[in-house]
Amino acid sequence: MVRLDAQALPFRNESFDIVILFEAIYYLPRPEDFLTECKRILRPDGVLLLCLPNKEWEGFNPSPRSTQYFSARELQALLSNCSFAVDLLGAFRNYPRTLQQRISAAVRKTAVRLRVIPKTMRGKEFLKRLFYGQLVELTEEIEEGTAPAQPLMPLSPDGPMPEFKILYVLARPRSPRSAILKPGSQSTAIST
Repeated sequence: MVRLDAQALPFRNESFDIVILFEAIYYLPRPEDFLTECKRILRPDGVLLLCLPNKEWEGFNPSPRSTQYFSARELQALLSNCSFAVDLLGAFRNYPRTLQQRISAAVRKTAVRLRVIPKTMRGKEFLKRLFYGQLVELTEEIEEGTAPAQPLMPLSPDGPMPEFKILYVLARPRSPRSAILKPGSQSTAIST
């Protein structure tokens, strides 16, 4: 096992095609440093993939150990400020729900607001069992049909996105030159 500091990575410049950070950026004390490191270690055509809960979703419950959660708009600004071109995607959209689902969501939202959600996984498991019934134990490997596929929906960071539970980010390093050039300009035309 290798232990790393995500904000000071021990890798050569331009040594990775992809960097994946799944459900963790909100634990970093300095996410900007991590993004700077990603830009450094990604190849020019590399991709950074982030996945995180949407803090604007009505059922959002922050971890007591987190440092900062982000909205779609905040992610766009953070990554743009770190010289990334950004595509935002949302998943697990809230569709019209049953009365029981709406009541559970209201109770969960109230519990989060009143800070009575247990901090331990055992306590959270008890609450989930209480509201959702018996939990399904996951197998070692996920097989097709285990869970329905969830489509990823392109998002615009222009306003709040409370209807999506999860945010995904595909970010590509912008070179200083590509940030200046405009599509169709003389210097971006392809000669044959």
